[in-house]
Amino acid sequence: MTQLRSLDLNLEGGSLPPSLLPRLQHLTHLGLHLQYGHWLELARVSWGCGAPGAPRLRSLTLANAWLLREEATLNSLGQLESLRLQGHCAVPIALRTVLHSLTGFTSLELNDDVCRNDFLGADGLEADDETDSDWCLGLLAGCSQLRRLELYYEALISRDIPPGSLQQLSYLSLDDPYMVELNMAASWACLPSLESLRLAGELLYSFKAPSRGLGGLKELDVGTLDFNWREQKQLHLPQLTRLVTNEISLKEALPPRRILRKLRHLSVEYFNYDNYEYEDTVQQLLKRLPGRLVEATSLEVLDLRGCRSLKLNKADARVLRGLKSLRRLELNEYQGHEVVTFLRKQLPDLEVVEEQ
Repeated sequence: MTQLRSLDLNLEGGSLPPSLLPRLQHLTHLGLHLQYGHWLELARVSWGCGAPGAPRLRSLTLANAWLLREEATLNSLGQLESLRLQGHCAVPIALRTVLHSLTGFTSLELNDDVCRNDFLGADGLEADDETDSDWCLGLLAGCSQLRRLELYYEALISRDIPPGSLQQLSYLSLDDPYMVELNMAASWACLPSLESLRLAGELLYSFKAPSRGLGGLKELDVGTLDFNWREQKQLHLPQLTRLVTNEISLKEALPPRRILRKLRHLSVEYFNYDNYEYEDTVQQLLKRLPGRLVEATSLEVLDLRGCRSLKLNKADARVLRGLKSLRRLELNEYQGHEVVTFLRKQLPDLEVVEEQ
C-alpha cells in the first residue's frame, strides 16, 4: 500500500487512521470525502505536514474537511497542480499565500461553503472583518497560473477582480443552484484567454455581460438553463463554435444568425423541469427541429441525445438536409430503429450514431 499514487476515500461512515497518509510517500493524488456536521466538528485532515517521507501531492480533493494549518506550507503543497474544495471546508488563511506562490497550480474548484478556520470562534462563526467572499476573491486574484476554475457562488463573478488577474484562465464554470440573476463583471467577461464558459443554475432567469465581453469565447454551456437568446442581444460571441443548450431553449429561440452560422457543434440536452409547472413545461418541449436551424451553415455535429420528446420525421429530415456541413448526428434510444433507418436512407452521407 505504501506504493499507492492515487487514493480516493469516502469516509462518511467511518474515520481515517491518522498514521496512514503520512506513510504513503509516493502518493500524488488524494481525495477525501468526509461526513459533515457542525463547522467545529469537521474532521481534521493531514498527510504529514511536509515531513521527510510524507506525500508530495499534485492533486487534492477535500469535501467536508478541516485542513490543518501545518499543511499550508510549501514543503507540503509545493507541487500542487489541482485543488478541489467541496462541501463544507475550513482552510487556514495561509493557504492563499501558498497557492499564490505555486507556478504549476492550474486548476481550482471552490465551493461556496469554504471558510478560514483561523478565524472560527467558539460558536463556529467568523471572528475577523474580512468576509469569506473577500478572502476567496483575493485567493483567485493571486493565482496567476490558473487555467481552469469551477465556482459555486455567483457573487464572486459579479464583483470585479484586480487588473491583471487570471490572465491565463481558459475554462470557467459557475454552478449556483440558488442564483436567479447574474451580472457578469467586466473584468471577468474580458479575460483575454477565456475560451470556455459553463453556467448552471435551475433558477437563473437573467444573465447580463458587457456588450463586448466574452469576445474570445469558443464554447458556451447553458444546458441546464432556460436561456432565452432574445434577451441576450448584447452578446456578440464572434468566435463561438460549440454551444450546449436544451430542448426548451432551442424551441423558444435559436441564437441570432451571426452566432448560429459559425457554430460547428450543437448539443441539445434534457431539461430538468422539476422546478416548473409540469403541464406548461411539456408544452414547451421540442417536438420538431426549428426551420431556422438551416442557418447553421458551418454545423458539423448535432447532438440530440437529450431530446426525449423529439421524434424525427420527414420534415426534420429536410432541415437536416439543409445543413450542408453536417457530418454527424447523435440520437438517443427514444428515436427507435425505424427512425434511424429512415434517416440513414434519406441522408446516406450523414453519420447517424444511436445511443445504446
